[in-house]
Amino acid sequence: MTLREQFFAFLLSMLLGYGAGFGWDFYRAVRAELRLRRWGTGIGDLAFWVVLTGAVFGFSLLVTWGEIRWYIFLGLGLGALAYRRTLGPRGYAFWERGVKIFWGIGRKRKKHVEET
Repeated sequence: MTLREQFFAFLLSMLLGYGAGFGWDFYRAVRAELRLRRWGTGIGDLAFWVVLTGAVFGFSLLVTWGEIRWYIFLGLGLGALAYRRTLGPRGYAFWERGVKIFWGIGRKRKKHVEET
């Protein structure tokens, strides 16, 4: 890979890390709304990390032809850190509101269906 391609792969990995942070906040909001206990949280955490590992693996296959590059992991970490520093608190609040609205609509619809 040329230096330019490596730099582009690094930037894309930062974007993936940023997205992973956003996804983690979504999972946290869903977990809080569902009030998952110990086993539910463990299963949810495992599912999140399996999905994220698959995304990183697929990213690695597409961008670096499956080669393990240290700057990919650095980019993932820096992207997640950038998310935490910029949108972290607001991102969680966004997902928390969205999940509450979604679940509220679902509950109202379920109640309406049960009444008819």
